[in-house]
Amino acid sequence: MLTKGKTSGNVLFSADPSANVGDQALADRLTSKGWTVSFDTGGTDPLPAAASVDLVIKSSSGDGGNPGRFSLYPVPMIIYNAADLDDELVGSIGQSAINFQMSDLTIKTNHPAAGGLTGNVPIITGAASFDMIGDTIPEGAVTIATYNREIPYVLDTLEKADTFIAGTANSAKANNTIPSLDISDASAGAFTDDNSIPSEVGDSYVAQAKGKITIPAAGTYRFGLGVDDGARLRIDKDKNGITAADDVIVINSTGALRFSMANVTFSAAGTYDFEVVAFDQGGASGFEVAVSSDPSAPDPLTDSSAWELLTASSTVKLEGDVAVNYYTPAVPAATETRPYLVLLNGPDEGGLRLSGGPFTGFEGTGFFAGAALNKGDADNFVMPDSGYRSIRFPAVNVAGKKNVKIQLAAAATFLDFETSDYLDVWIDPNNTGNFQQLIHFTAPNDPSKFFDDRGTHPGNPTKLGLRFQDVTYDVPAGATDLVIEIRGLTTWWNEIEAFDNLRVIAGDAQGGTPTISISKSGGPISITFTGTLQKASKLPAATADWTDVQASSPYAVPTTGNVGFFRAKQ
Repeated sequence: MLTKGKTSGNVLFSADPSANVGDQALADRLTSKGWTVSFDTGGTDPLPAAASVDLVIKSSSGDGGNPGRFSLYPVPMIIYNAADLDDELVGSIGQSAINFQMSDLTIKTNHPAAGGLTGNVPIITGAASFDMIGDTIPEGAVTIATYNREIPYVLDTLEKADTFIAGTANSAKANNTIPSLDISDASAGAFTDDNSIPSEVGDSYVAQAKGKITIPAAGTYRFGLGVDDGARLRIDKDKNGITAADDVIVINSTGALRFSMANVTFSAAGTYDFEVVAFDQGGASGFEVAVSSDPSAPDPLTDSSAWELLTASSTVKLEGDVAVNYYTPAVPAATETRPYLVLLNGPDEGGLRLSGGPFTGFEGTGFFAGAALNKGDADNFVMPDSGYRSIRFPAVNVAGKKNVKIQLAAAATFLDFETSDYLDVWIDPNNTGNFQQLIHFTAPNDPSKFFDDRGTHPGNPTKLGLRFQDVTYDVPAGATDLVIEIRGLTTWWNEIEAFDNLRVIAGDAQGGTPTISISKSGGPISITFTGTLQKASKLPAATADWTDVQASSPYAVPTTGNVGFFRAKQ
């Protein structure tokens, strides 16, 4: 199908297939069927003329150091290199070389690419190493086959740890007491008490340690919490029971033993309740709690001389032994259904808009956009000290205006962003040189590769895609000469962010994002929309012959002739 029915021709591997036994087996099979197999030399060498290649196989053997080398090469491609899915614009980055027992494949469609297979199809016996497709595939892609994979439960956050303490997640429980706040299971820290955990506690567990400390005199004390993997220290300063308001130090991530420090001021000497909740994802583990009277004491792992481990004889001392409850998770593995074979149609089959573009829904004939915004050199561009690129607009006189707002149309790709990338709006309300952040689009976390603005609009964040969307933000009251600056930072060529149609308005926000949906139930096709319905006879959207449809919602689409393409516009 990919080669338009050809039974022989030229196949170009992305790297020498002999580097991988599976790639070589595929190359040998193609050769036996009459195909000519070659491989790309990679790097910056030019690719063969597209007309001389019938199929590219982007294999797990690599790509010669150029992960996006085939993204603009107009030749059908099979890709099973997980690390480069995003750079080839076919989906979000996958996971490489995951060893597991794959289930039978489930054929999801009668599409010709399924080769006539239906139902469940065995693929392999025994565990094997696979490159996995990422979580995001382009809209309109066809999933040919899926498989099921069992995902063991992973204890990797304090939120999960709390469910075992609360009894809302199943666990096996154990307990003991310790004379000092130092628990170690093959994880060395700054102190050597190294109390052991009960033998019945599993490799992954939650520890909840509760007790009392005595503060000898009012003042500020520095607490240090060391942990492998994550932990939380709470001290009941207000003596109304331990709650989230009593957080002193929170380390909510996995990692080798490391310390975090915080200063705590006590208004009076006395005895205070405390709680440490720690979790271990597996492997070496432990936690330590230390205290110092020096508010600037360094990390105990660097210099422990100013610190004391919390014991019954330390200056800030424990009142008796500490009771520790242990919870070993008893949560069954989850079954996850994943795509195994996905088809993206090319231009001749209707044209699939890949996740790298083009952008649509902008006003006029252009918009502002950028990628790899951290790049530059002394000969062509000197990066500002801040490291980002920015556009600053002239001041807008908003003195005396009420309910001043900024509206902006924003868009972005959604395959490869990190939490260090962003698209921001900063404002200087009175043109005094004092800028403040108003809008912040970034990836919500490391696994999520899209942009949204939950950091500055947590109640109803906007998730960015290839179609421009309006966002509206209030400008602080009292603004006079409003200066707006757009700031952006991305680090790779496929991390593209864009904005358009920047507006300053007063009063209630105007416009908004139009909506459109299509349905059919026995009669003609019906389009339900808000805003203005427009029709075009061709795509792409940026150059299409859009004309307004004089109709109200819902609109009954004529069923004869060339129906065309529709969109809603505000």
